[in-house]
Amino acid sequence: MRTLAYAAFISVDGQPQGPYFLEKLQNNIAMIEGEHNMSLDVSNIDTAWAWTWGQSPYIFSQANNVSQAPMELWRYGDCADGTFTCYVSGGEGAANNLNTNVVLGAQSWFMTHFVNLSLGMVNQLGLVNTTAMLTRNAHLPIHVALDPSVNHYLQDQYVYPTVAVGGGCTGNLPIGNNCSWFANYATWQTGFLAQPTTYSTSAAGSDYGAQALGELSFMTNITVDGYSGLNAYNVYKAANTYLPGLCYGEPQWCILPVP
Repeated sequence: MRTLAYAAFISVDGQPQGPYFLEKLQNNIAMIEGEHNMSLDVSNIDTAWAWTWGQSPYIFSQANNVSQAPMELWRYGDCADGTFTCYVSGGEGAANNLNTNVVLGAQSWFMTHFVNLSLGMVNQLGLVNTTAMLTRNAHLPIHVALDPSVNHYLQDQYVYPTVAVGGGCTGNLPIGNNCSWFANYATWQTGFLAQPTTYSTSAAGSDYGAQALGELSFMTNITVDGYSGLNAYNVYKAANTYLPGLCYGEPQWCILPVP
């Protein structure tokens, strides 16, 4: 998606490449909107088809049980075994700081960061208005940054819980309507085996904190549940004292918000 955006943006005006790449970018975004049962707000000759395909039969669709996802948690198809349990099953839960008594499925947080960074860049370049999708995705990082009931140090964990144990959910894709997403931030936090007491350092081999900062930089004009994205960016940037070192080593993540 990011490469399509670059190609559409830099193509020579008046040549066919730019409109072609833009159309493919629009189709992919329409598919993602369908996957999450959002309203289609991207228009070209193929976007309605792409939206419908994303809703069904796309195997990674979560449209079937979106009403059970009040936290607006995001799910990608990053398990190679045809399930959404790879971060939890086979002993991986303990390795990923997940409580397997309550967590059935989890999501790689850095992959969520990457997609939101790309959506933000697409929006900033003026190619496709992705504000609706960014607003949907902003609930989790903004809450973790500002909500006093949430452990703020969870912002740069490797993975985060998505689907809870129970309801007869098998863990197979596509996600069935008997699968239950975590309903609120209090129960979501119980999905971690141990609560971190600090942010991650670059010495620990983690740059997730810098990626989280970049993600929030594209959400500064968004407010969710009364929490300001700009405030979340500023508070998190000030609180995570490892960010200067992380940004020095990998400045591509440390994006300043557009005024």
